[in-house]
Amino acid sequence: MCRTIRLFVISILITVGGCRDNPAGAEESPLKGILFINEFLASNRSVNADEQGDYEDWIELYNAGEIDVNLGGMYLTDNFTQCARWIIPDTVIPAGGFLLFWADNEVTEGPLHTNFKLNASNGEELGLYDREVQGLLLIDSISFNTQQRDTSYGHYPDGKNSWQFFSTPTPGKANKGRRGR
Repeated sequence: MCRTIRLFVISILITVGGCRDNPAGAEESPLKGILFINEFLASNRSVNADEQGDYEDWIELYNAGEIDVNLGGMYLTDNFTQCARWIIPDTVIPAGGFLLFWADNEVTEGPLHTNFKLNASNGEELGLYDREVQGLLLIDSISFNTQQRDTSYGHYPDGKNSWQFFSTPTPGKANKGRRGR
């Protein structure tokens, strides 16, 4: 009985707080290398406004694949120990397309508004996790340091390994090769 209870507790811990960051030998999400956290702005004061006219932090995802992907049931987080922090609603990102989420902790403002904000002062982390049916496997992530106002950080070119700062952010569009900082 003790062994059964112990396994049950371990199972709960893995389900509730345990994000799988693809440890050695673990299965990878089939969307790894297709969906990317492509660009984000953690201190938005004048770049682009949300539907209410507020300048909020944002996160851009990019679909490098050849088919549309429904993100519904996947997760975005700013804390790798809470991979299921915010569940993405039934939303499609087109093949070769971009989708913007507002990281403003104002979920009542619309379906693409997360329940967390980004920390530009201290930096933090961003993670995109697959649906629970896949085991909450990591699709993409980035850990970042202090960010400057109205300067985004993103892949260049889109979805590739190289990251750079953009003094002219490109939310919802292909990243341009202009460096900031």
